[in-house]
Amino acid sequence: MRFWKCAGVAAALICGAVAAMAEESPQFVSGPKAKKTDAGFEIAFEISRSADVLVRIVDAGGRVVRHLGCGVLGENAPPPFEKGTLKQTILWDGRDDSGKPIKGEVFVRVEAGLTPAFGELIGYDPSFLGVSVRSLSVDEQGNVLVSASPGGAGIDIDIRIFDREGRYVRTLTPFNPALPEEARPGVMVPKTTFFQSRGMYTLRGDANRLVCAPGGRLFAAWSDGSCVHVLDQKGLEIKEQQSLGLQVFALGPSGALYQVEGHTYNDKAPVTVKKVDGVTGKLLSDFAFAGREKLAAPRFYLGTRKDNGEADTKEKLNSNQRNQLRKKAKVAGDDEASFRKIVDIACDAEENIYVADAGKGAVKVYRKDGCYLGEISTYSLAGAATPLRGLRQATISRRDGAIYLVVQGPNRRSSRLVKMKGFEEPKTVWVKEFPKVVTALAIDGSAEPTLLWVGTKSGGRALLERIQDLGGKIGEVRSFGLGKPDSLGRPLALAASVDGKLFTYDIGFGRYLSVARGEDGSWHTQVFEPYEALRKNRPLYGVSGMCKTLHVDQARGHVYIAHDIRNEGWHLFRWDTEGKPVPFPETGTNSIRTRGKVRGIATDRNGSIYLSVVTTKRLPGLPGKFVPLWKFRESEVKRKLQEYVESVESEGPYPSVRPPGRIAWAHIDEYSAAGSLVKKSFASVYGPCGLGVDSRGGVYVMDTYYDVNFNAMDMASTAKGCSEIGSLAKFPPAGGRRDRDEEWVHKGVSSVSGLLCNCNTGYMTVDACDRVVVTDTARFQVKILDTAGNIIAYVGTYGNRDCAGPDSKYPEPEIAFRSPGAVAVVGDDLFVADDLNKRILRCRLGYKAKAEVPLR
Repeated sequence: MRFWKCAGVAAALICGAVAAMAEESPQFVSGPKAKKTDAGFEIAFEISRSADVLVRIVDAGGRVVRHLGCGVLGENAPPPFEKGTLKQTILWDGRDDSGKPIKGEVFVRVEAGLTPAFGELIGYDPSFLGVSVRSLSVDEQGNVLVSASPGGAGIDIDIRIFDREGRYVRTLTPFNPALPEEARPGVMVPKTTFFQSRGMYTLRGDANRLVCAPGGRLFAAWSDGSCVHVLDQKGLEIKEQQSLGLQVFALGPSGALYQVEGHTYNDKAPVTVKKVDGVTGKLLSDFAFAGREKLAAPRFYLGTRKDNGEADTKEKLNSNQRNQLRKKAKVAGDDEASFRKIVDIACDAEENIYVADAGKGAVKVYRKDGCYLGEISTYSLAGAATPLRGLRQATISRRDGAIYLVVQGPNRRSSRLVKMKGFEEPKTVWVKEFPKVVTALAIDGSAEPTLLWVGTKSGGRALLERIQDLGGKIGEVRSFGLGKPDSLGRPLALAASVDGKLFTYDIGFGRYLSVARGEDGSWHTQVFEPYEALRKNRPLYGVSGMCKTLHVDQARGHVYIAHDIRNEGWHLFRWDTEGKPVPFPETGTNSIRTRGKVRGIATDRNGSIYLSVVTTKRLPGLPGKFVPLWKFRESEVKRKLQEYVESVESEGPYPSVRPPGRIAWAHIDEYSAAGSLVKKSFASVYGPCGLGVDSRGGVYVMDTYYDVNFNAMDMASTAKGCSEIGSLAKFPPAGGRRDRDEEWVHKGVSSVSGLLCNCNTGYMTVDACDRVVVTDTARFQVKILDTAGNIIAYVGTYGNRDCAGPDSKYPEPEIAFRSPGAVAVVGDDLFVADDLNKRILRCRLGYKAKAEVPLR
């Protein structure tokens, strides 16, 4: 495997893997040997160096019937291994994992040196666009660049390239680490850009506008900071241009950018169009007219601003005053020298500027020196002049000057694509109806005949349509981007049953899904119907949110999902793997009410249920701000508020204030399998997420890092910092309190979110072997630890969707993640939900050394 050059962040990602590769594989110095005793069998072995080992009992068919031990041998070896030695002797009592005596032929299998390997991709379809197309552009070769949103909460940057025939070519951004070294200047690993992010990006936000430029450059406006970025042919940022008020701009034939700046109906920042050099970013004062009026001196913008380029300021109006103003016959922006609501902008071959002003319901046309030429405000439909109602997009053919407009159709959810002959003769040539909203439009004027690319929807999925323009009529129409029926949108939460059926929450579609391997060997998805029935019968809060809790009790085949029900509070629901309700004896139904927002679920071998919960209580006098309690310290006001909060009874030692006027605290509650609350606040924590329980009753929680001196936003400016905001804490079977009763804490797990955040949550699991598996999304990896906190293995590194395993076009890195958000383990198969690569990756958990002997 080849690793790329990078700064400290990427070096930290791979140093563990490099060190592991440099060491020799562990070997058996002696054994394993088995000796029968009165208590069962003594199993003895010795390995050549410190490494992780796994000891299991298997039957004649190779099926594991008992898990005896797993961990790294050495000074901190976990039970049942002896510390400080590589020579081990452990006892098996002749029983299986459920405590029943085993009859028949069995073997002891000892393995050392866990080595994860790529298995397969599930739900993977790089041509599947998601739920909506945000922007389109066509490059010099006729390829269409597509910015598409996968749906759900969170922020995603995704630009893909398709050829003229609609075939997927590659993903431009986020970049592919397998591309040649010299093609990737600058940042080698996507950097963290905001706290609690699920994926770390070189750029952040949806690409709301794409414009291809000569030489393979791409101008893109992201929704995060309203800036124009310039990307190279490999998808890496060259530089950032001027700030925008709106993410609308066009590239003229001269290479100048025409950028829309300002906000609709904002008295202090009216909408303007400024001209910028596309290479240097310098403002170009080339406009000599304001409307048809000659200016004393040229300026760099169209619209109404002060001479110094700052927006005009007016007395601030309330909403009633604004409405009255708009009702007047002459509304600001209706004249030829100003604008109201610019939704699109385009240039023709002569660099005339076409401004689609939805506020006016017209396309205003200006000469390149800024002189107003006129406007188009109607089109012909069934022989009648029809206003440009709901104007959305505009593009111009630089070959023949044809104008293509997208306007509202018969209703707000429909659209019409209108072709006009040109500005000099704005005759309607043809109109095409779309039953859904058209979200993007681009023209391939170099193709013969001209091709139009349209982004729309079909059945809740993004649809890319290619339309042939034969001049006076529409030719062939082809559709792309819907993907395969079993394509995944964004798999977020993940759990697995013992028979290998997967359960996931696909935030792209807002649905819980079951994913199972069919008789044909491929994986098939279907909606988890019980949850859909629940949605229909009971009003749920936060259906599309990032915080989803999902767990499968593999020993009993129970599926657990928690959700907030309007006017009823948070409930935990239970079904079997086929979707049939499994009632709790305590309630007589398949649900129990929890004591707050559930952010993690786990079960132990007895079926007891552990929930990480955030509880809130309304209190008078508290500030209506999102702020942790510790921020109120170091002043008299803060001290009094702290005393007030601490005087209120709470079960968590780390209360925080959340709006409006609530105190919140986090804890882990234990319930019996029957649904009764066994122990309130089994453990008190800061901001809990994923949970796990090992075979000895140890409880693990992904928790937000807490320190009165730390600044979350500063820490999140690097992958290391974002990773170390989260920690994995292990509590003994008796529970306890953070910073006092943990057996150990491992810093460096993500994503986690604070006590006050309702966004994404982290996921982990403890498998039947007592391997503790946890995500570290900020570092694009999964960690496997033993129950003593020793690292067994790191799984994966950064890679975009084109890195699809050993048999793909880009075989390295072998195990590639963009946002490893949730994990599940069945036997020796590790499943990882990589939501931003829109797939589930199966890894094989193999071992470098393996030996098996019969027990007689």
